[in-house]
Amino acid sequence: MIVSINKLPKGFIGPGGPYYMAKAVDVTGKLEITQMVQSFENLPKFIKGAEKALKEQCSEVVFHNGSWTKTRDEIFSQEKAGHE
Repeated sequence: MIVSINKLPKGFIGPGGPYYMAKAVDVTGKLEITQMVQSFENLPKFIKGAEKALKEQCSEVVFHNGSWTKTRDEIFSQEKAGHE
């Protein structure tokens, strides 16, 4: 499963967000889950829910059409460290 996260256009953002659209796609490319997320701090929660729903573990997280890529472990280690 690959998770991608993209910043929402300013016209879609209300006071206080959400600021990002997260999408998880299974390895077949046929199943996907999309959800607006407030910030990167909410990304691990989204990943856990997507993994449960799609019954796959996240292999990588891609931000803004490939400007950077991180592994699941990198995202969750940031959660434990308490920063993005």
